[in-house]
Parts: sequence; structure tokens; C-alpha cells
Amino acid sequence: MIYELKCIGYKITLKKEEVSMDYIQIRPGEEYIKLGQLMKAANLVSSGVEAKIMIIEGMVSVNDEIEVRRGRKLYHGDIVRFQDQVVTIQRKE
Repeated sequence: MIYELKCIGYKITLKKEEVSMDYIQIRPGEEYIKLGQLMKAANLVSSGVEAKIMIIEGMVSVNDEIEVRRGRKLYHGDIVRFQDQVVTIQRKE
């Protein structure tokens, strides 16, 4: 089952699998999205404050390494894991 959402210029595709896998595309003309923005855009958290807390607590990993910087720039191919969610960054073609 595949769901597509559009919000604030990002296209998010949710694939229902054993581990939920989300794909988020970077806006045309932009090279990256910041980690805190991604967490809000992908509906992993309800607010920027919640994203900040989850990141600082070490609950988020980028490319299989714990990340504690909310402003971490994510580029095409980066993989973010939070709880049972996996988000892959894609460049919009």
C-alpha cells in the first residue's frame, strides 16, 4: 500500500511494510533539508520543540550513526531512522 502526501513543497511517499519506510524529496533548487525540518515534514513529530528533544536525547540516527544536531543537513541518499520509521532523502527529478 502506498500513500502520497504533499506539504510545504515536499513530496512524501509512505510505503507500508514491516518497518515503515518514508521517502521525502528535496524541493527543486535546494540541495538539502535540515533534520528538524524533515522530522516535521514527514510527521515523525508534531513540533519543532519535540524534534529538538528527540534529536538531543539521541533517539535519531542518520546513516546508522546517532545524530544530536537538529540543523544537520540531509542530502540525497541519506537515511534517517526514528523509532520504527525510516526516511530516505531523494532529490526531486
